Amino acid sequence: MKKRIRLQRKILRLFKKANVPRYLHRYGPKKYTSWFLLKFLLLRELFKLSYRQLVLLGDFLRVKEFPHYTTFQKLARRLPRAIWLVLLRESARLQTCTVASIDATGLSRTNPSLHYLKRIDKDYPIQQSLKLSIMTDNTTKRILSARLRAKPAHDLKDVTYLIKKSPIKPDTCLFDKGYDAEWLHEFLFWNKIKAIIPARYKNVPKYRTKGFFRKKMKKQFDQQLYNKRNLVESVISAIKRKYKSSVSSKHIKTQTAQVYARLILHNLSLTLTRLFLQSLYFVKI
Repeated sequence: MKKRIRLQRKILRLFKKANVPRYLHRYGPKKYTSWFLLKFLLLRELFKLSYRQLVLLGDFLRVKEFPHYTTFQKLARRLPRAIWLVLLRESARLQTCTVASIDATGLSRTNPSLHYLKRIDKDYPIQQSLKLSIMTDNTTKRILSARLRAKPAHDLKDVTYLIKKSPIKPDTCLFDKGYDAEWLHEFLFWNKIKAIIPARYKNVPKYRTKGFFRKKMKKQFDQQLYNKRNLVESVISAIKRKYKSSVSSKHIKTQTAQVYARLILHNLSLTLTRLFLQSLYFVKI
């Protein structure tokens, strides 16, 4: 119970540090603050609740005048992505980043019932999965930046976005074989980031490798450092195990709110774990 109370305090401090406005709409009724509503959106993902069950959580916590569940649905749909990006950046709380890793994964969508599909005259359920690309710090396993896509796209398209939206620029970035492209090597070189990407065709001799930067990468490839890339896969696996590998929302904006809330909770849980271990260390001393 104490850990949950500390998590709520962390969430409130996060909102204040990210300069989230107290009320999102300047002409609205101003009955509930944005901090109050955002806090329960994060708690919804933490306890894996639906919007209707979230109202029961408010009754359990004895919150007076708890909002209707549709209030949270409207907030998740209207909240701009910029606020989620700021919250994610502030939850990382890193001063330096030596090694970072970038990888992508898929999140399945829970389809509506057959009765609902028949009522809206839709012949088939949604089969395309969401695509999530993240950049993590290898030392702390915190997520620095992320991008969610409703339709499948190549992993290379999100690299520049992740690096630009990251709160801090890493010294070295690790990728898998699918990111091996000449323009990406050149982009990272001019941004003073060392890239560790295995070549797609290992059997091709170095002198026959196409591209100046790809040839340079092949000569200076560090296998021992590249082996640390699996940390980003462990982060993705931890998020799916803690907060499910699917999303229950139907609209892309509410799906974005749901996924970013999970990433923010992941960073906050790492902060709480670090503080808990530090307290044990000082108790022993």
